[in-house]
Amino acid sequence: MITHRTGKPRFGGAGVALLGLIGLSVATTFLDRPGQLIVPAAISGIGLVIVHRSLVVAWRGCRMPLSLVALTALLQAWGTGSGDEAIILFLRFSALVCAAQIVSAVWSWSELCAAMIALLWPFDRLGLLDAKKSAFVLMLAVRFVPVMFEEMAEIREAQALRRLDRSIFALAVPLGLRILLRAEEIAEAVDLRAPSSRKVARGGRGPLAKVPSSRKILS
Repeated sequence: MITHRTGKPRFGGAGVALLGLIGLSVATTFLDRPGQLIVPAAISGIGLVIVHRSLVVAWRGCRMPLSLVALTALLQAWGTGSGDEAIILFLRFSALVCAAQIVSAVWSWSELCAAMIALLWPFDRLGLLDAKKSAFVLMLAVRFVPVMFEEMAEIREAQALRRLDRSIFALAVPLGLRILLRAEEIAEAVDLRAPSSRKVARGGRGPLAKVPSSRKILS
């Protein structure tokens, strides 16, 4: 469960990790050669294996994001006719994916959310935004990414069992519907956690049903 303390939030090791992740994303944008980008990509990949202490577990955790990155790189190569640009795109985002996996594996989501609040705290003091709400929305969006990949894997598995078309168009419609349904579940879970909601549904039609899958996402 994500909780917040009163007063100035603590930065902690999770905040340093988030700053490092931001710094890595900025640094990779200035590297435009495969020989340069292979270094952070290799370091991030090796670090992910070390954190999980297993190559199989590390690959299982980043298989879907890396597959999406590889597909994007192939589309880039097909659209531009440049293999170097596709390799640069793949190495750049592979480094970020592996680094993000390391951060999420070492620190809990509550620690990362608290660190995000600490990063946004100066903007909160200036009255530009609400640090707690903004951090919650950002972390919820990040937490939703692996859920989307799980939905894609389930749809692909169901299509394979039924011997249906495995094209991207056959995946888009059921994936879109599942994302909309899961988003509605998350919204209801947020209502359940809100102190002012009194566990009453929108429109005053009675208590909301429990949503275990959404609670798993938010916990």
